[in-house]
Amino acid sequence: MSTVFVFILVIGFLIFVHELGHFLCARLFGIPVHEFAIGFPPRIFHKEIHGTTYSINALIFGGYVKIFEGERGEGGFTDAHPFKKIIVLLGGIFANICIALCCMIIAFMIPFDRMVTPSSAQGHDRIEMRVVDASASLSSLPEISLGDTLAEAPTVRDGVFVFDQDTLTLLKKEGEHIPFDWATLTKEEQDIFLQSFQAYAQTSLSFHHAVYQGARSLVIITESFFISMREMIRPQSSESSASLVGPIGIAGIVGDAARAGIQQLLFITALISLNLAYINLVPFPGLDGGRILIIIGETITRKPLPKTAHAVIHGIGFLVLIGLMIFITTKDIIRLF
Repeated sequence: MSTVFVFILVIGFLIFVHELGHFLCARLFGIPVHEFAIGFPPRIFHKEIHGTTYSINALIFGGYVKIFEGERGEGGFTDAHPFKKIIVLLGGIFANICIALCCMIIAFMIPFDRMVTPSSAQGHDRIEMRVVDASASLSSLPEISLGDTLAEAPTVRDGVFVFDQDTLTLLKKEGEHIPFDWATLTKEEQDIFLQSFQAYAQTSLSFHHAVYQGARSLVIITESFFISMREMIRPQSSESSASLVGPIGIAGIVGDAARAGIQQLLFITALISLNLAYINLVPFPGLDGGRILIIIGETITRKPLPKTAHAVIHGIGFLVLIGLMIFITTKDIIRLF
C-alpha cells in the first residue's frame, strides 16, 4: 500500500474525527451548525436536515464543520455560554483522545508475538525459537544469523526448554531449510546453541485487559508529550527541535508502520491522534487552546473582543503555525539527503 495513500488516509481520518467532536458538542448544546462535511470540495452529494447541510465531497480525506458564529442576539456560537463554548472547542480534542484509546484497545486485542520464558510459556499452543544472538557458533551445527528460526517447537521440562526430536531444522530467513542432528549433541553443545535463541509465543489480550493496557499506554504517552513540550520550550533545549518531524517525516513513520502490519499502524495512528489532540490544546492563536484562552479572558474581564480582533489574532497565529510547518518540513527534506 502506498505510503502517501496510507498517510493521507490516517491524517484525513483523524481530522474528520476531530471535526466530528466539535459538531456533536455544538449540536448537544443547540448551537446551529451550517454544514458538516466528509472530505473537501468539490461537492458530490449534500442534504439539508434540520438546518444543517450534510455533504460528501470528492476529496474524501478529512472533513470540516461550519458552526454558526452569528452576531449578538442571533443565537449562534457568539451567544453561547462560555462553558458551552469551551466544551465545543474541547470536543475535537476529546474525540481524538477517544479514537486513540480505541485504536490501542483494538491493537492489543490483535494476536501478536511476545517473548516468553519456560515459566510463562504454559498455555501457548505454539512456541517459536528465533535467533537473537548470532555470535555463538559450533562446528557441528549450521551457521546461524539474526532472524533465523527453528521449524520445531520446544517443550518445557524441569523449568527449561527442551527438544525431544532427534533432528531439528533451521529455517534461514532467506528461505533455506537446513536439517541437523540434535540427539547426538552433548548437553553442553545444546545449551550453547540454545543461548542464541529467544522463545516467542503468539498471544492477544482479552477485552478488559486490552482496555487496561490501552488506558495505561494513553497515560504514558500523555506524560511523555508534556515532558517533551516542557523540554522544548527551555532555552537550552535546542537539541529538542532536531527531533521534530513534519508531514514528510510523519508520512515515513506511517508508511513503515503500515508495512509492519495493522497492529503497528493502529499504534502509530493512536500516537498521532494524541499528538493532534494535545497540540490543539496549546493556548496559541489559531489552535483550539488559543480560542479557549481568549474565551476565558473575555469571561474574566466581561469585555468580549471584536470579531475583527479575533480574526487578526487567529490569522497571525495561523501564519506562524504555517511558517513553523514549512520550517519543519524543510528539515525533513534535508534529512532525506
